[in-house]
Amino acid sequence: VTLWLAAAISWACAGDKKPLFEYDDHYVMLNDDGRNLFYRRALERALANCPRCSVLDVGAGSGLLSIMAAKLGAGQVTAIEANPALAELAVQTVARNAASFPWSNVSVISNLSSKVDVAELPNGRPADLLVTETFGTMLLGEGAINFVPDARDRLLREGGVMIPAGGCQYVTLVEIPDFHAAVAPGPWGGLNLSRLADLQDTVYWKATVGASSTKFVPLIERLCVLEVDFYKDTRESVPENRTFRVQATHSGIIHAALLDWDIWADASRADILSTSPGSRSFAGDVAWGWLLHLQEEAGADWRFGEHPRPLAVKKGDWVELGVQFIARGISLHARARAVAEEASSGTSDGAMVSGSPARMLGVNRADMVEASELYLPVAGDSARHSFYNRALDVALGHPALVAEEFKTVLDCSGGGLPALAAAKRGLHALALTHRAQFAKALRKVAEDNGLSEQVEAYSADPRDLIEALLPLGKRASIVVVDPPGTPLRGRSPFAIIPAIRERLLKEGGRIVPAGACLKVGLVESSDLAQLVSVPGGHWRGVGLTG
Repeated sequence: VTLWLAAAISWACAGDKKPLFEYDDHYVMLNDDGRNLFYRRALERALANCPRCSVLDVGAGSGLLSIMAAKLGAGQVTAIEANPALAELAVQTVARNAASFPWSNVSVISNLSSKVDVAELPNGRPADLLVTETFGTMLLGEGAINFVPDARDRLLREGGVMIPAGGCQYVTLVEIPDFHAAVAPGPWGGLNLSRLADLQDTVYWKATVGASSTKFVPLIERLCVLEVDFYKDTRESVPENRTFRVQATHSGIIHAALLDWDIWADASRADILSTSPGSRSFAGDVAWGWLLHLQEEAGADWRFGEHPRPLAVKKGDWVELGVQFIARGISLHARARAVAEEASSGTSDGAMVSGSPARMLGVNRADMVEASELYLPVAGDSARHSFYNRALDVALGHPALVAEEFKTVLDCSGGGLPALAAAKRGLHALALTHRAQFAKALRKVAEDNGLSEQVEAYSADPRDLIEALLPLGKRASIVVVDPPGTPLRGRSPFAIIPAIRERLLKEGGRIVPAGACLKVGLVESSDLAQLVSVPGGHWRGVGLTG
């Protein structure tokens, strides 16, 4: 039985980590049985037709694929790994397993493959087979299109074998209400929060999702937007833009574009490794996952409107999907628009207009990313708001405040909703946020709700405030803080409360919440074990830990 202390797992592992592994993401890769078996099957088929062939492993990591190739009969294996620490891990892993492939010589080169000359390969000759697993959550997310073709053209013999032979980046337009709700706060407590949706980043930000039970409805067929032939394609093969005309297979609201990929072992495409939802194990989902790219309706000119609005479709409707490939496919931007009923399916390069919506122009991109990742989910957390609302009532009912005529609130929670809730009670409140754009959005929400006279919002650290800047120019009756460990990072109450008590909170004033308790649970989980170890220290006979 493996027992994990969930709250201290990172600390525990750092203190008792196996010497071979200093990179936790390698654990989930090594524990991804589907990934490993795909590559073993592909190598086994290729080496059966080429006994004692030489193999080149580009982006070898800790050396698992190189050892597979050696055990399957390769005569010479060269593992190329650019990260010196990982290359050293590969050296040690190869040495540990060398007795299981006495017929093969495995060498490790610590360098970028683009800086390796053919003279450094065994006998100074190009390899017979090139294998690589240098794919990210996006198919080309680790830049494989930049270095794999170079290695293929210089370090692989003419007519040599590529594993994988090819792959495809897919996009599926989906309805996913839970995801959308996290970035589009609805009304709460009589407050209209819709203006906060202007903080949505529908251009650059993408949410990585994996090992998740989040339900979604595909509204179009899974669409291959970029196919890559690793035998011949180069970075110049990736277009800048591509437009697809597709038909909705279900009725719904397009909340996001789901991005995943397939690779195939050889030209038959009979053996495929996929990151599509439901195709991976827990370890595989954590290692790769899939991306959700937030969507809003684009107009006839591909441009976005003043405020984000998702596109609603009915089954049978035609939709145009424009895809912009960023940095030769390392990332992509997708946007959808409705088209006439008489349309037909098709694909064309170019045509899509890219660019950010007006609300994002001149805005710090980090503000928009943090808004989508942290601020908007917190702003849409009705349970959190209800807690703070009740806590405000308790504080206002405290004997030290009951008789006070003009009560004020300083909201340091980062979200700003407690300040709005206080203003609904007729109190004057100041909300402090982590980002300037959040404060701007809060001021607009206050205006929409007729609370501009009661609420002000700044991007500031409370430790930098002076009393004159507080509501009514006096110390606050109530200060709201965010407990440590909650999503809005940056200002621990332990750091700011001493300064608040000294300079910003009136005598007898209240801090909300009044207290907090960090709870730690002990859990047994074979899934969590895969994040920080290789159970048993082996994968199918390959020793991976000391």
